[in-house]
Amino acid sequence: MNLQKNMVWFEMDKDRANELLRTGIATLKGEMFEARSGILIAHAIMIKEKLLDAGFWWQADIIDLWIRRFYRAERLGSSLEMRRDSS
Repeated sequence: MNLQKNMVWFEMDKDRANELLRTGIATLKGEMFEARSGILIAHAIMIKEKLLDAGFWWQADIIDLWIRRFYRAERLGSSLEMRRDSS
């Protein structure tokens, strides 16, 4: 059985795409489950890839903005913690 990498395994409509977008955002906000930041980002990236594979580029762009926001906040938070620890 030859499997294609970008093959969509499920039918997705606009409502399902928006539901995945909400799930991705809630994950990055820490509302879905508790995990290390790398796991949360990986989950959001997986959702983004599913959206892209299904052709929902707008929802993928929005989750990408949230991923970048999350990453910036993590980096800023880490540098603030390091400054607090050094004082």
